[in-house]
Amino acid sequence: MTESTTNSPEQTLNEIVLSSLAPTKSNVALQASKIVSLIQSGVVNPIDAAFRLTAIEKMVEQAKKDIHLDVMFEAEKWKGKAEMHGGTLNIKEAGVKYDYSSSSEWNELNEQIKKLTEQRKRIEEAMKRIPAGKVLVDEETGLTLSGAIKTSTTTYEVRLAK
Repeated sequence: MTESTTNSPEQTLNEIVLSSLAPTKSNVALQASKIVSLIQSGVVNPIDAAFRLTAIEKMVEQAKKDIHLDVMFEAEKWKGKAEMHGGTLNIKEAGVKYDYSSSSEWNELNEQIKKLTEQRKRIEEAMKRIPAGKVLVDEETGLTLSGAIKTSTTTYEVRLAK
């Protein structure tokens, strides 16, 4: 008689997510596909998976933030480019910003843009208050406004316990 070993949903997810994952795009896609398959086949509860995947996402985000300086220091030893697991890690400039305020022409345009943006926001707020399909005339300006058409996407939000 052979012994049956059925894994609990938690064990199944743990084996996929916490296995020695080869860090490649194709393996990430494969593992994600396995998780989806477990959920869609009813082996794993989708809400439980959403909580666990959110926790993993936040854990990875925090760990990456916390090791940033260590990675930068180590990458410098590799002259800014490390190759590992078939991929590359490069030190690069990110979030580059320029200061244009020394140009009077730029400053004038920027002020005009600010005023126009404020004006647009006022119109948008007024249009939000008008029911879709209705048309009203702004008595102050004489401007004819119609109700903005609202579109949205329904999704879910996971809030982890403290």
